[in-house]
Amino acid sequence: MSSIDDITKAAELVAQARAELSGVIRDADLALAAVRTKWGERLRTAAATAAECEADLLKLAKGNQALFVRPQSIEHQGVRVGWRKGKGRLELPDLKLMMKRMAKLLTKPQRAAVIKVEVKVLKGPLARLSGEILQKLGVNTVGAGPEPFVSFPKSDIEKLVDWWLKPIAVSASEEE
Repeated sequence: MSSIDDITKAAELVAQARAELSGVIRDADLALAAVRTKWGERLRTAAATAAECEADLLKLAKGNQALFVRPQSIEHQGVRVGWRKGKGRLELPDLKLMMKRMAKLLTKPQRAAVIKVEVKVLKGPLARLSGEILQKLGVNTVGAGPEPFVSFPKSDIEKLVDWWLKPIAVSASEEE
C-alpha cells in the first residue's frame, strides 16, 4: 500500500508534466498568433477578391443565358461556368395537416419510406421517477460508490492541454 507521500509526489509529477505541456501549447499558440497576424490580412483580401471575381462571373453568366445553349457550360483555366438544371427543394405544409393527408393518400409501405419516427428514452427525467415505477419498468438502479479521480482548474490553456491529451488517452486505451 502506498503512503500519502507517494500520492503527493505523483500528483506533483502530474502537475509538472501538465505545466510543461501548457508552456509548449502557449508557445505554439503564440507562434500561430504571429502567423495569423502576418498572413491574416493577405488571406482575407485574397479570399474577398476571389469571392468578388466569382460573383462577377456568375452575374455575367446570368445575364447571358443565350450564350450557353449548346454547350450549356464552358471550362476555361479550370473554371467551369454556364447553366444547369437547378436542384429545387420541397416546401412542406403544416406537419399535422401533411400527416393527415399522408394517412389518407399513402400506402403503408409508402408511409414507412417517407416517415421516420424516433423514440428515445431520456435518462435524466427517467431518473427522477420513483424507485417503485422504475422497478416496474424493469430499470435497475446502480448506486454510485466512491471512485478515484484527478481534476484540474480549467483555464483556456488547461482546456487546450486536455484537448492535446485526449488522443493520447484514446490510443492508450486501445493498446490495453
